[in-house]
Formats: sequence, C-alpha cells, structure tokens
Amino acid sequence: MKTTHPLARMDKVSFEDVQKHKVIMPDAGTRPLETIRRYSGLDIEKLKISVIVNAPDAALNLVQETNGITFLPSLYVQNRPMLCARPIEGLEMELMSNAHWLTDTSRKKSAEAFLKIIKEDAVPWCTNMG
Repeated sequence: MKTTHPLARMDKVSFEDVQKHKVIMPDAGTRPLETIRRYSGLDIEKLKISVIVNAPDAALNLVQETNGITFLPSLYVQNRPMLCARPIEGLEMELMSNAHWLTDTSRKKSAEAFLKIIKEDAVPWCTNMG
C-alpha cells in the first residue's frame, strides 16, 4: 500500500481491515490467495478485488497510482519508497523452504555451494528484513 494509505499507520492489519479496501490482486497463479486461505482459514471471497493483474510489478504500479492494496511479500516494496508493507494478523508464519535430493545420486559441488550460500547468507538476510 502507499505510505499515505490509512492502513499504513497500523503495525498489523486484520482481515476485517483489509476487507474495507480495494484489492489489486497479482495473478501469480493462485499463490497469494491460497496462502491467505491456507494459513488463515478466512473467506477470501469477502475481499473487494477490483482488478487482477498478471505481474507483481503491475500490481505495485497500480497500488502506487491508486489507494488500493495488494498481497505480496514485503521484499517487493523495499525499493519503492512510496509503498510500505504490513503483516496481516494470523499470517505471521516464517518463510520455509527445502531442498530435495534423489537418493543414491551424487551432489554437484556447485549445488552444495549454492545451498551453503542460501543457508548462510540469504536466509539470515531475509529474516532480518522483517
């Protein structure tokens, strides 16, 4: 949302707060909607979705030009000083990820190095961004 949006003054927003505002939904598959549905159990049909756009940047551009809100990770707004992100109560889950290896196969040194970078650098960096 824009930093001047009424919800921007809050530390966290409730689902009831979100329902009062127009939503610009990024069409990244069904991921944003499914995340809300899965972790909150809330009825997302109550959202005032005004437009669905095909890319996160398009959603952010519309949010910047209107008084709408969107659902994206806070990482997306870090280089947009006119926008801010607020967590939704009940969706404070930590980001989780995993790597899968086939059994009885060798691991390339490049893959091992990549996972080491993710574990030692990227995960702490993302965690500290809050």
